[in-house]
Amino acid sequence: MREKELNKLSKNELLELMLYLRKEYDKLTEENEKLLKKLEDKKSITDRLDKLERQMAALVGHENGNNHAGAEAEHGGE
Repeated sequence: MREKELNKLSKNELLELMLYLRKEYDKLTEENEKLLKKLEDKKSITDRLDKLERQMAALVGHENGNNHAGAEAEHGGE
């Protein structure tokens, strides 16, 4: 809305407009909070998955290291 149009509005119309804008602001703020919570939850899940992935990689690496060492012993360290 242009400034000229705003100047033509009555006090009641301005108040109604302000009330409408406040309600929209509150609605958007609430939606933003919900989205931030979802993002936080997803980050938490991602962090846990990353930790599990590192643990699995360490276990698999440890097992492969043992198998590799055992194979070398069988072949005389070749």
